[in-house]
Amino acid sequence: MKKYAVTGETENITPHTIRHTKAMHLTQADINPIYIRDFLGHSDLKTTAVYSKTSTEIKRKALEKMNNNIIPATVPTWNNDTGLMNWLNNLGRS
Repeated sequence: MKKYAVTGETENITPHTIRHTKAMHLTQADINPIYIRDFLGHSDLKTTAVYSKTSTEIKRKALEKMNNNIIPATVPTWNNDTGLMNWLNNLGRS
């Protein structure tokens, strides 16, 4: 791996790096996590879910870099809306 890494942009390439990069690309392409799990050979979907979380963080950071006004500094607290909370609490009840 090191022999070929010298010709690339990084010298710190490992099989794990390639595997992780492929998983991230599949996640970013919105491939079903179950298919990614099977592709990677994970026995538990929780292990594969790490890539989805990382992908969400990458998207958030990209949006923050693009324009600080897109994501509000404080998120409105919808749980203080008593009308909404009453409606949600009664949802599904007859």
